[in-house]
Amino acid sequence: MHQTYAIPTGGAWHNYESAKEAEVLALAAQAAIPDDYLLAALDPHEEPHAEGLTGDAVAPLLIVLRQPVVTVSANGDAGFATQPLALILVDKDLITITAGPLRLKNAFLTALDSASSASGLALNFIWQVLHQFVADTDVIAARTQEMEAKVGRSSHNTLLYEIMTLGKSLVFFGAALAGSQTVIDALMASEQHFTHEQDHWRLRRVAIEVREAVTLAHSTEAILDQYNTAISAVVANNLNLIMKVLTSVSIIMTIPTIVSGLWGQNTWLPFQDRAWGFWATILIAGVLCGLTAWWLKRKDYF
Repeated sequence: MHQTYAIPTGGAWHNYESAKEAEVLALAAQAAIPDDYLLAALDPHEEPHAEGLTGDAVAPLLIVLRQPVVTVSANGDAGFATQPLALILVDKDLITITAGPLRLKNAFLTALDSASSASGLALNFIWQVLHQFVADTDVIAARTQEMEAKVGRSSHNTLLYEIMTLGKSLVFFGAALAGSQTVIDALMASEQHFTHEQDHWRLRRVAIEVREAVTLAHSTEAILDQYNTAISAVVANNLNLIMKVLTSVSIIMTIPTIVSGLWGQNTWLPFQDRAWGFWATILIAGVLCGLTAWWLKRKDYF
């Protein structure tokens, strides 16, 4: 799907969302853009990189990032993944291409209102992507904190599945942000592009945001690893406690069976000629169960 938006100071933003190969190849022929520039956004495994930073300043410049997207695991837990986002600067125009929906479209449209140039708009888009990484990592950190209230009563694998989903999300984030940081460093070192004073200010802002995102993702991943170890131990301990209680209950419930089995023998037994013999047998079984329960409780088996 192709949509075009005018940049207030001249030029346009061409947004190709959920783009198809035929669509981007037609664009390549129309705008004299290398095919590999456009096909990069359609490769789900494309890593962040930049092309065209050296040489002619008016040649097309390609910047590939990975944007965070919301996913749902097979167990129904919400998580995050990343997908490529290509930004191409051609003269006064900015082209964005994604193979799927553009999650930050509303934020991009808001940034469009105050754009001073296509290059400034591109830097604003990059900042929005990096800021979304920070926001999503904050969501993961908040969900990690919520696990504290569940740990004490957890005896199932639910928390482990959720940790696995969040950990997978942070692995995706870490890889995408590491590549993004390399791209930002290359943009700052370029002498042909982003040479205006406002672009320098935006680049510094982007560089600060990417460092913040990387630091936050790494620290959250480290905390999640600690939670994974702690929760695994707690879940195993809770299961052990449940098994201990069930074993104690089984021992107590076995006593009446043993007593009734003894008094069911075809031989002489105490109380067999007494009317109260049945109740005496019940009393003996109850006393033995009580004594056993008291002993197990004393040994902290309950």
